Amino acid sequence: MKHLKSISLLLIAATTILACKKTGISGDISENRTEDLKGTVWAGEFQYTSGANQNLQPFSLILENNNTLTWYENGSSLPGVWSVQGGKVTITYTNGQIVSADASEDTWSNFTNTGANPRQIANIKRSAIPTPGALENTQWKGKFMSGPNISVTFLPGSKLRYDAGLPIEVPYTIFGAGIKIGNFALATISSNAYIVPISNAMKGNSIISDFGGTYYSSWSATKQ
Repeated sequence: MKHLKSISLLLIAATTILACKKTGISGDISENRTEDLKGTVWAGEFQYTSGANQNLQPFSLILENNNTLTWYENGSSLPGVWSVQGGKVTITYTNGQIVSADASEDTWSNFTNTGANPRQIANIKRSAIPTPGALENTQWKGKFMSGPNISVTFLPGSKLRYDAGLPIEVPYTIFGAGIKIGNFALATISSNAYIVPISNAMKGNSIISDFGGTYYSSWSATKQ
C-alpha cells in the first residue's frame, strides 16, 4: 500500500511537471519570436490598393529593439510599433493602419490589412542595411515594367550612375534597407527613386514630375 502511494505521488508530480513545462514552452515560443525579431531588417515589395501609383514597388522595414519600427518607401517613411503573439507579427502604424502576418525566420506570409491600410505587401524577406563599401563598383542591369532598359552602377564616394537612356551621376543616401536618389531626370520639376537590393536582385521605383503631370514606374535588375 505504501509502495502504491509512492507511485501515485510520483505520477502526480510527473504530470504537474509536464503540464508546467508545456505551458512554459508555449509561452517561450512567443517570447523567443519577439527576441528573434528585435533589431532585424526586412525588405520586399508592396503596392497601393488605390490611387495613381499602384505599381509593385520596393519597401524596407526595420524592427527596433524597443518594439518601434520604421517603414521606408519611395519618398517617405512611416513610424509605428510591432508586437508578436505566437507566430504572428502585428505592425501598427502611428496613423492607425495595421498589418499582420505569419512570421518565420526568413520571410512572412498570410498578410492581413486592417485600419484602412492601403499598402498591400506582396513579399518580404530578411535583409540588411546596405553599406557604400559593399555596393561600390557593383553594376546592376534590368528593365522597367514598361520595357526600357536600366543600368545602375555604384561609384566611390556614395554616388551612382543611373542610366535609363541618358546616364547621369548622382549622390545617394542610405534609407532603411535601400537607398534613395533625387534629381536624376533632366528637364523635370522633380525626380525621386527608391532602390532596394535583395540578395543578387534589385528592385526600384521612380516618381517623376514635370509640367505634364506625375509619372510612376517600377523596375527590377540583377547584379552583373
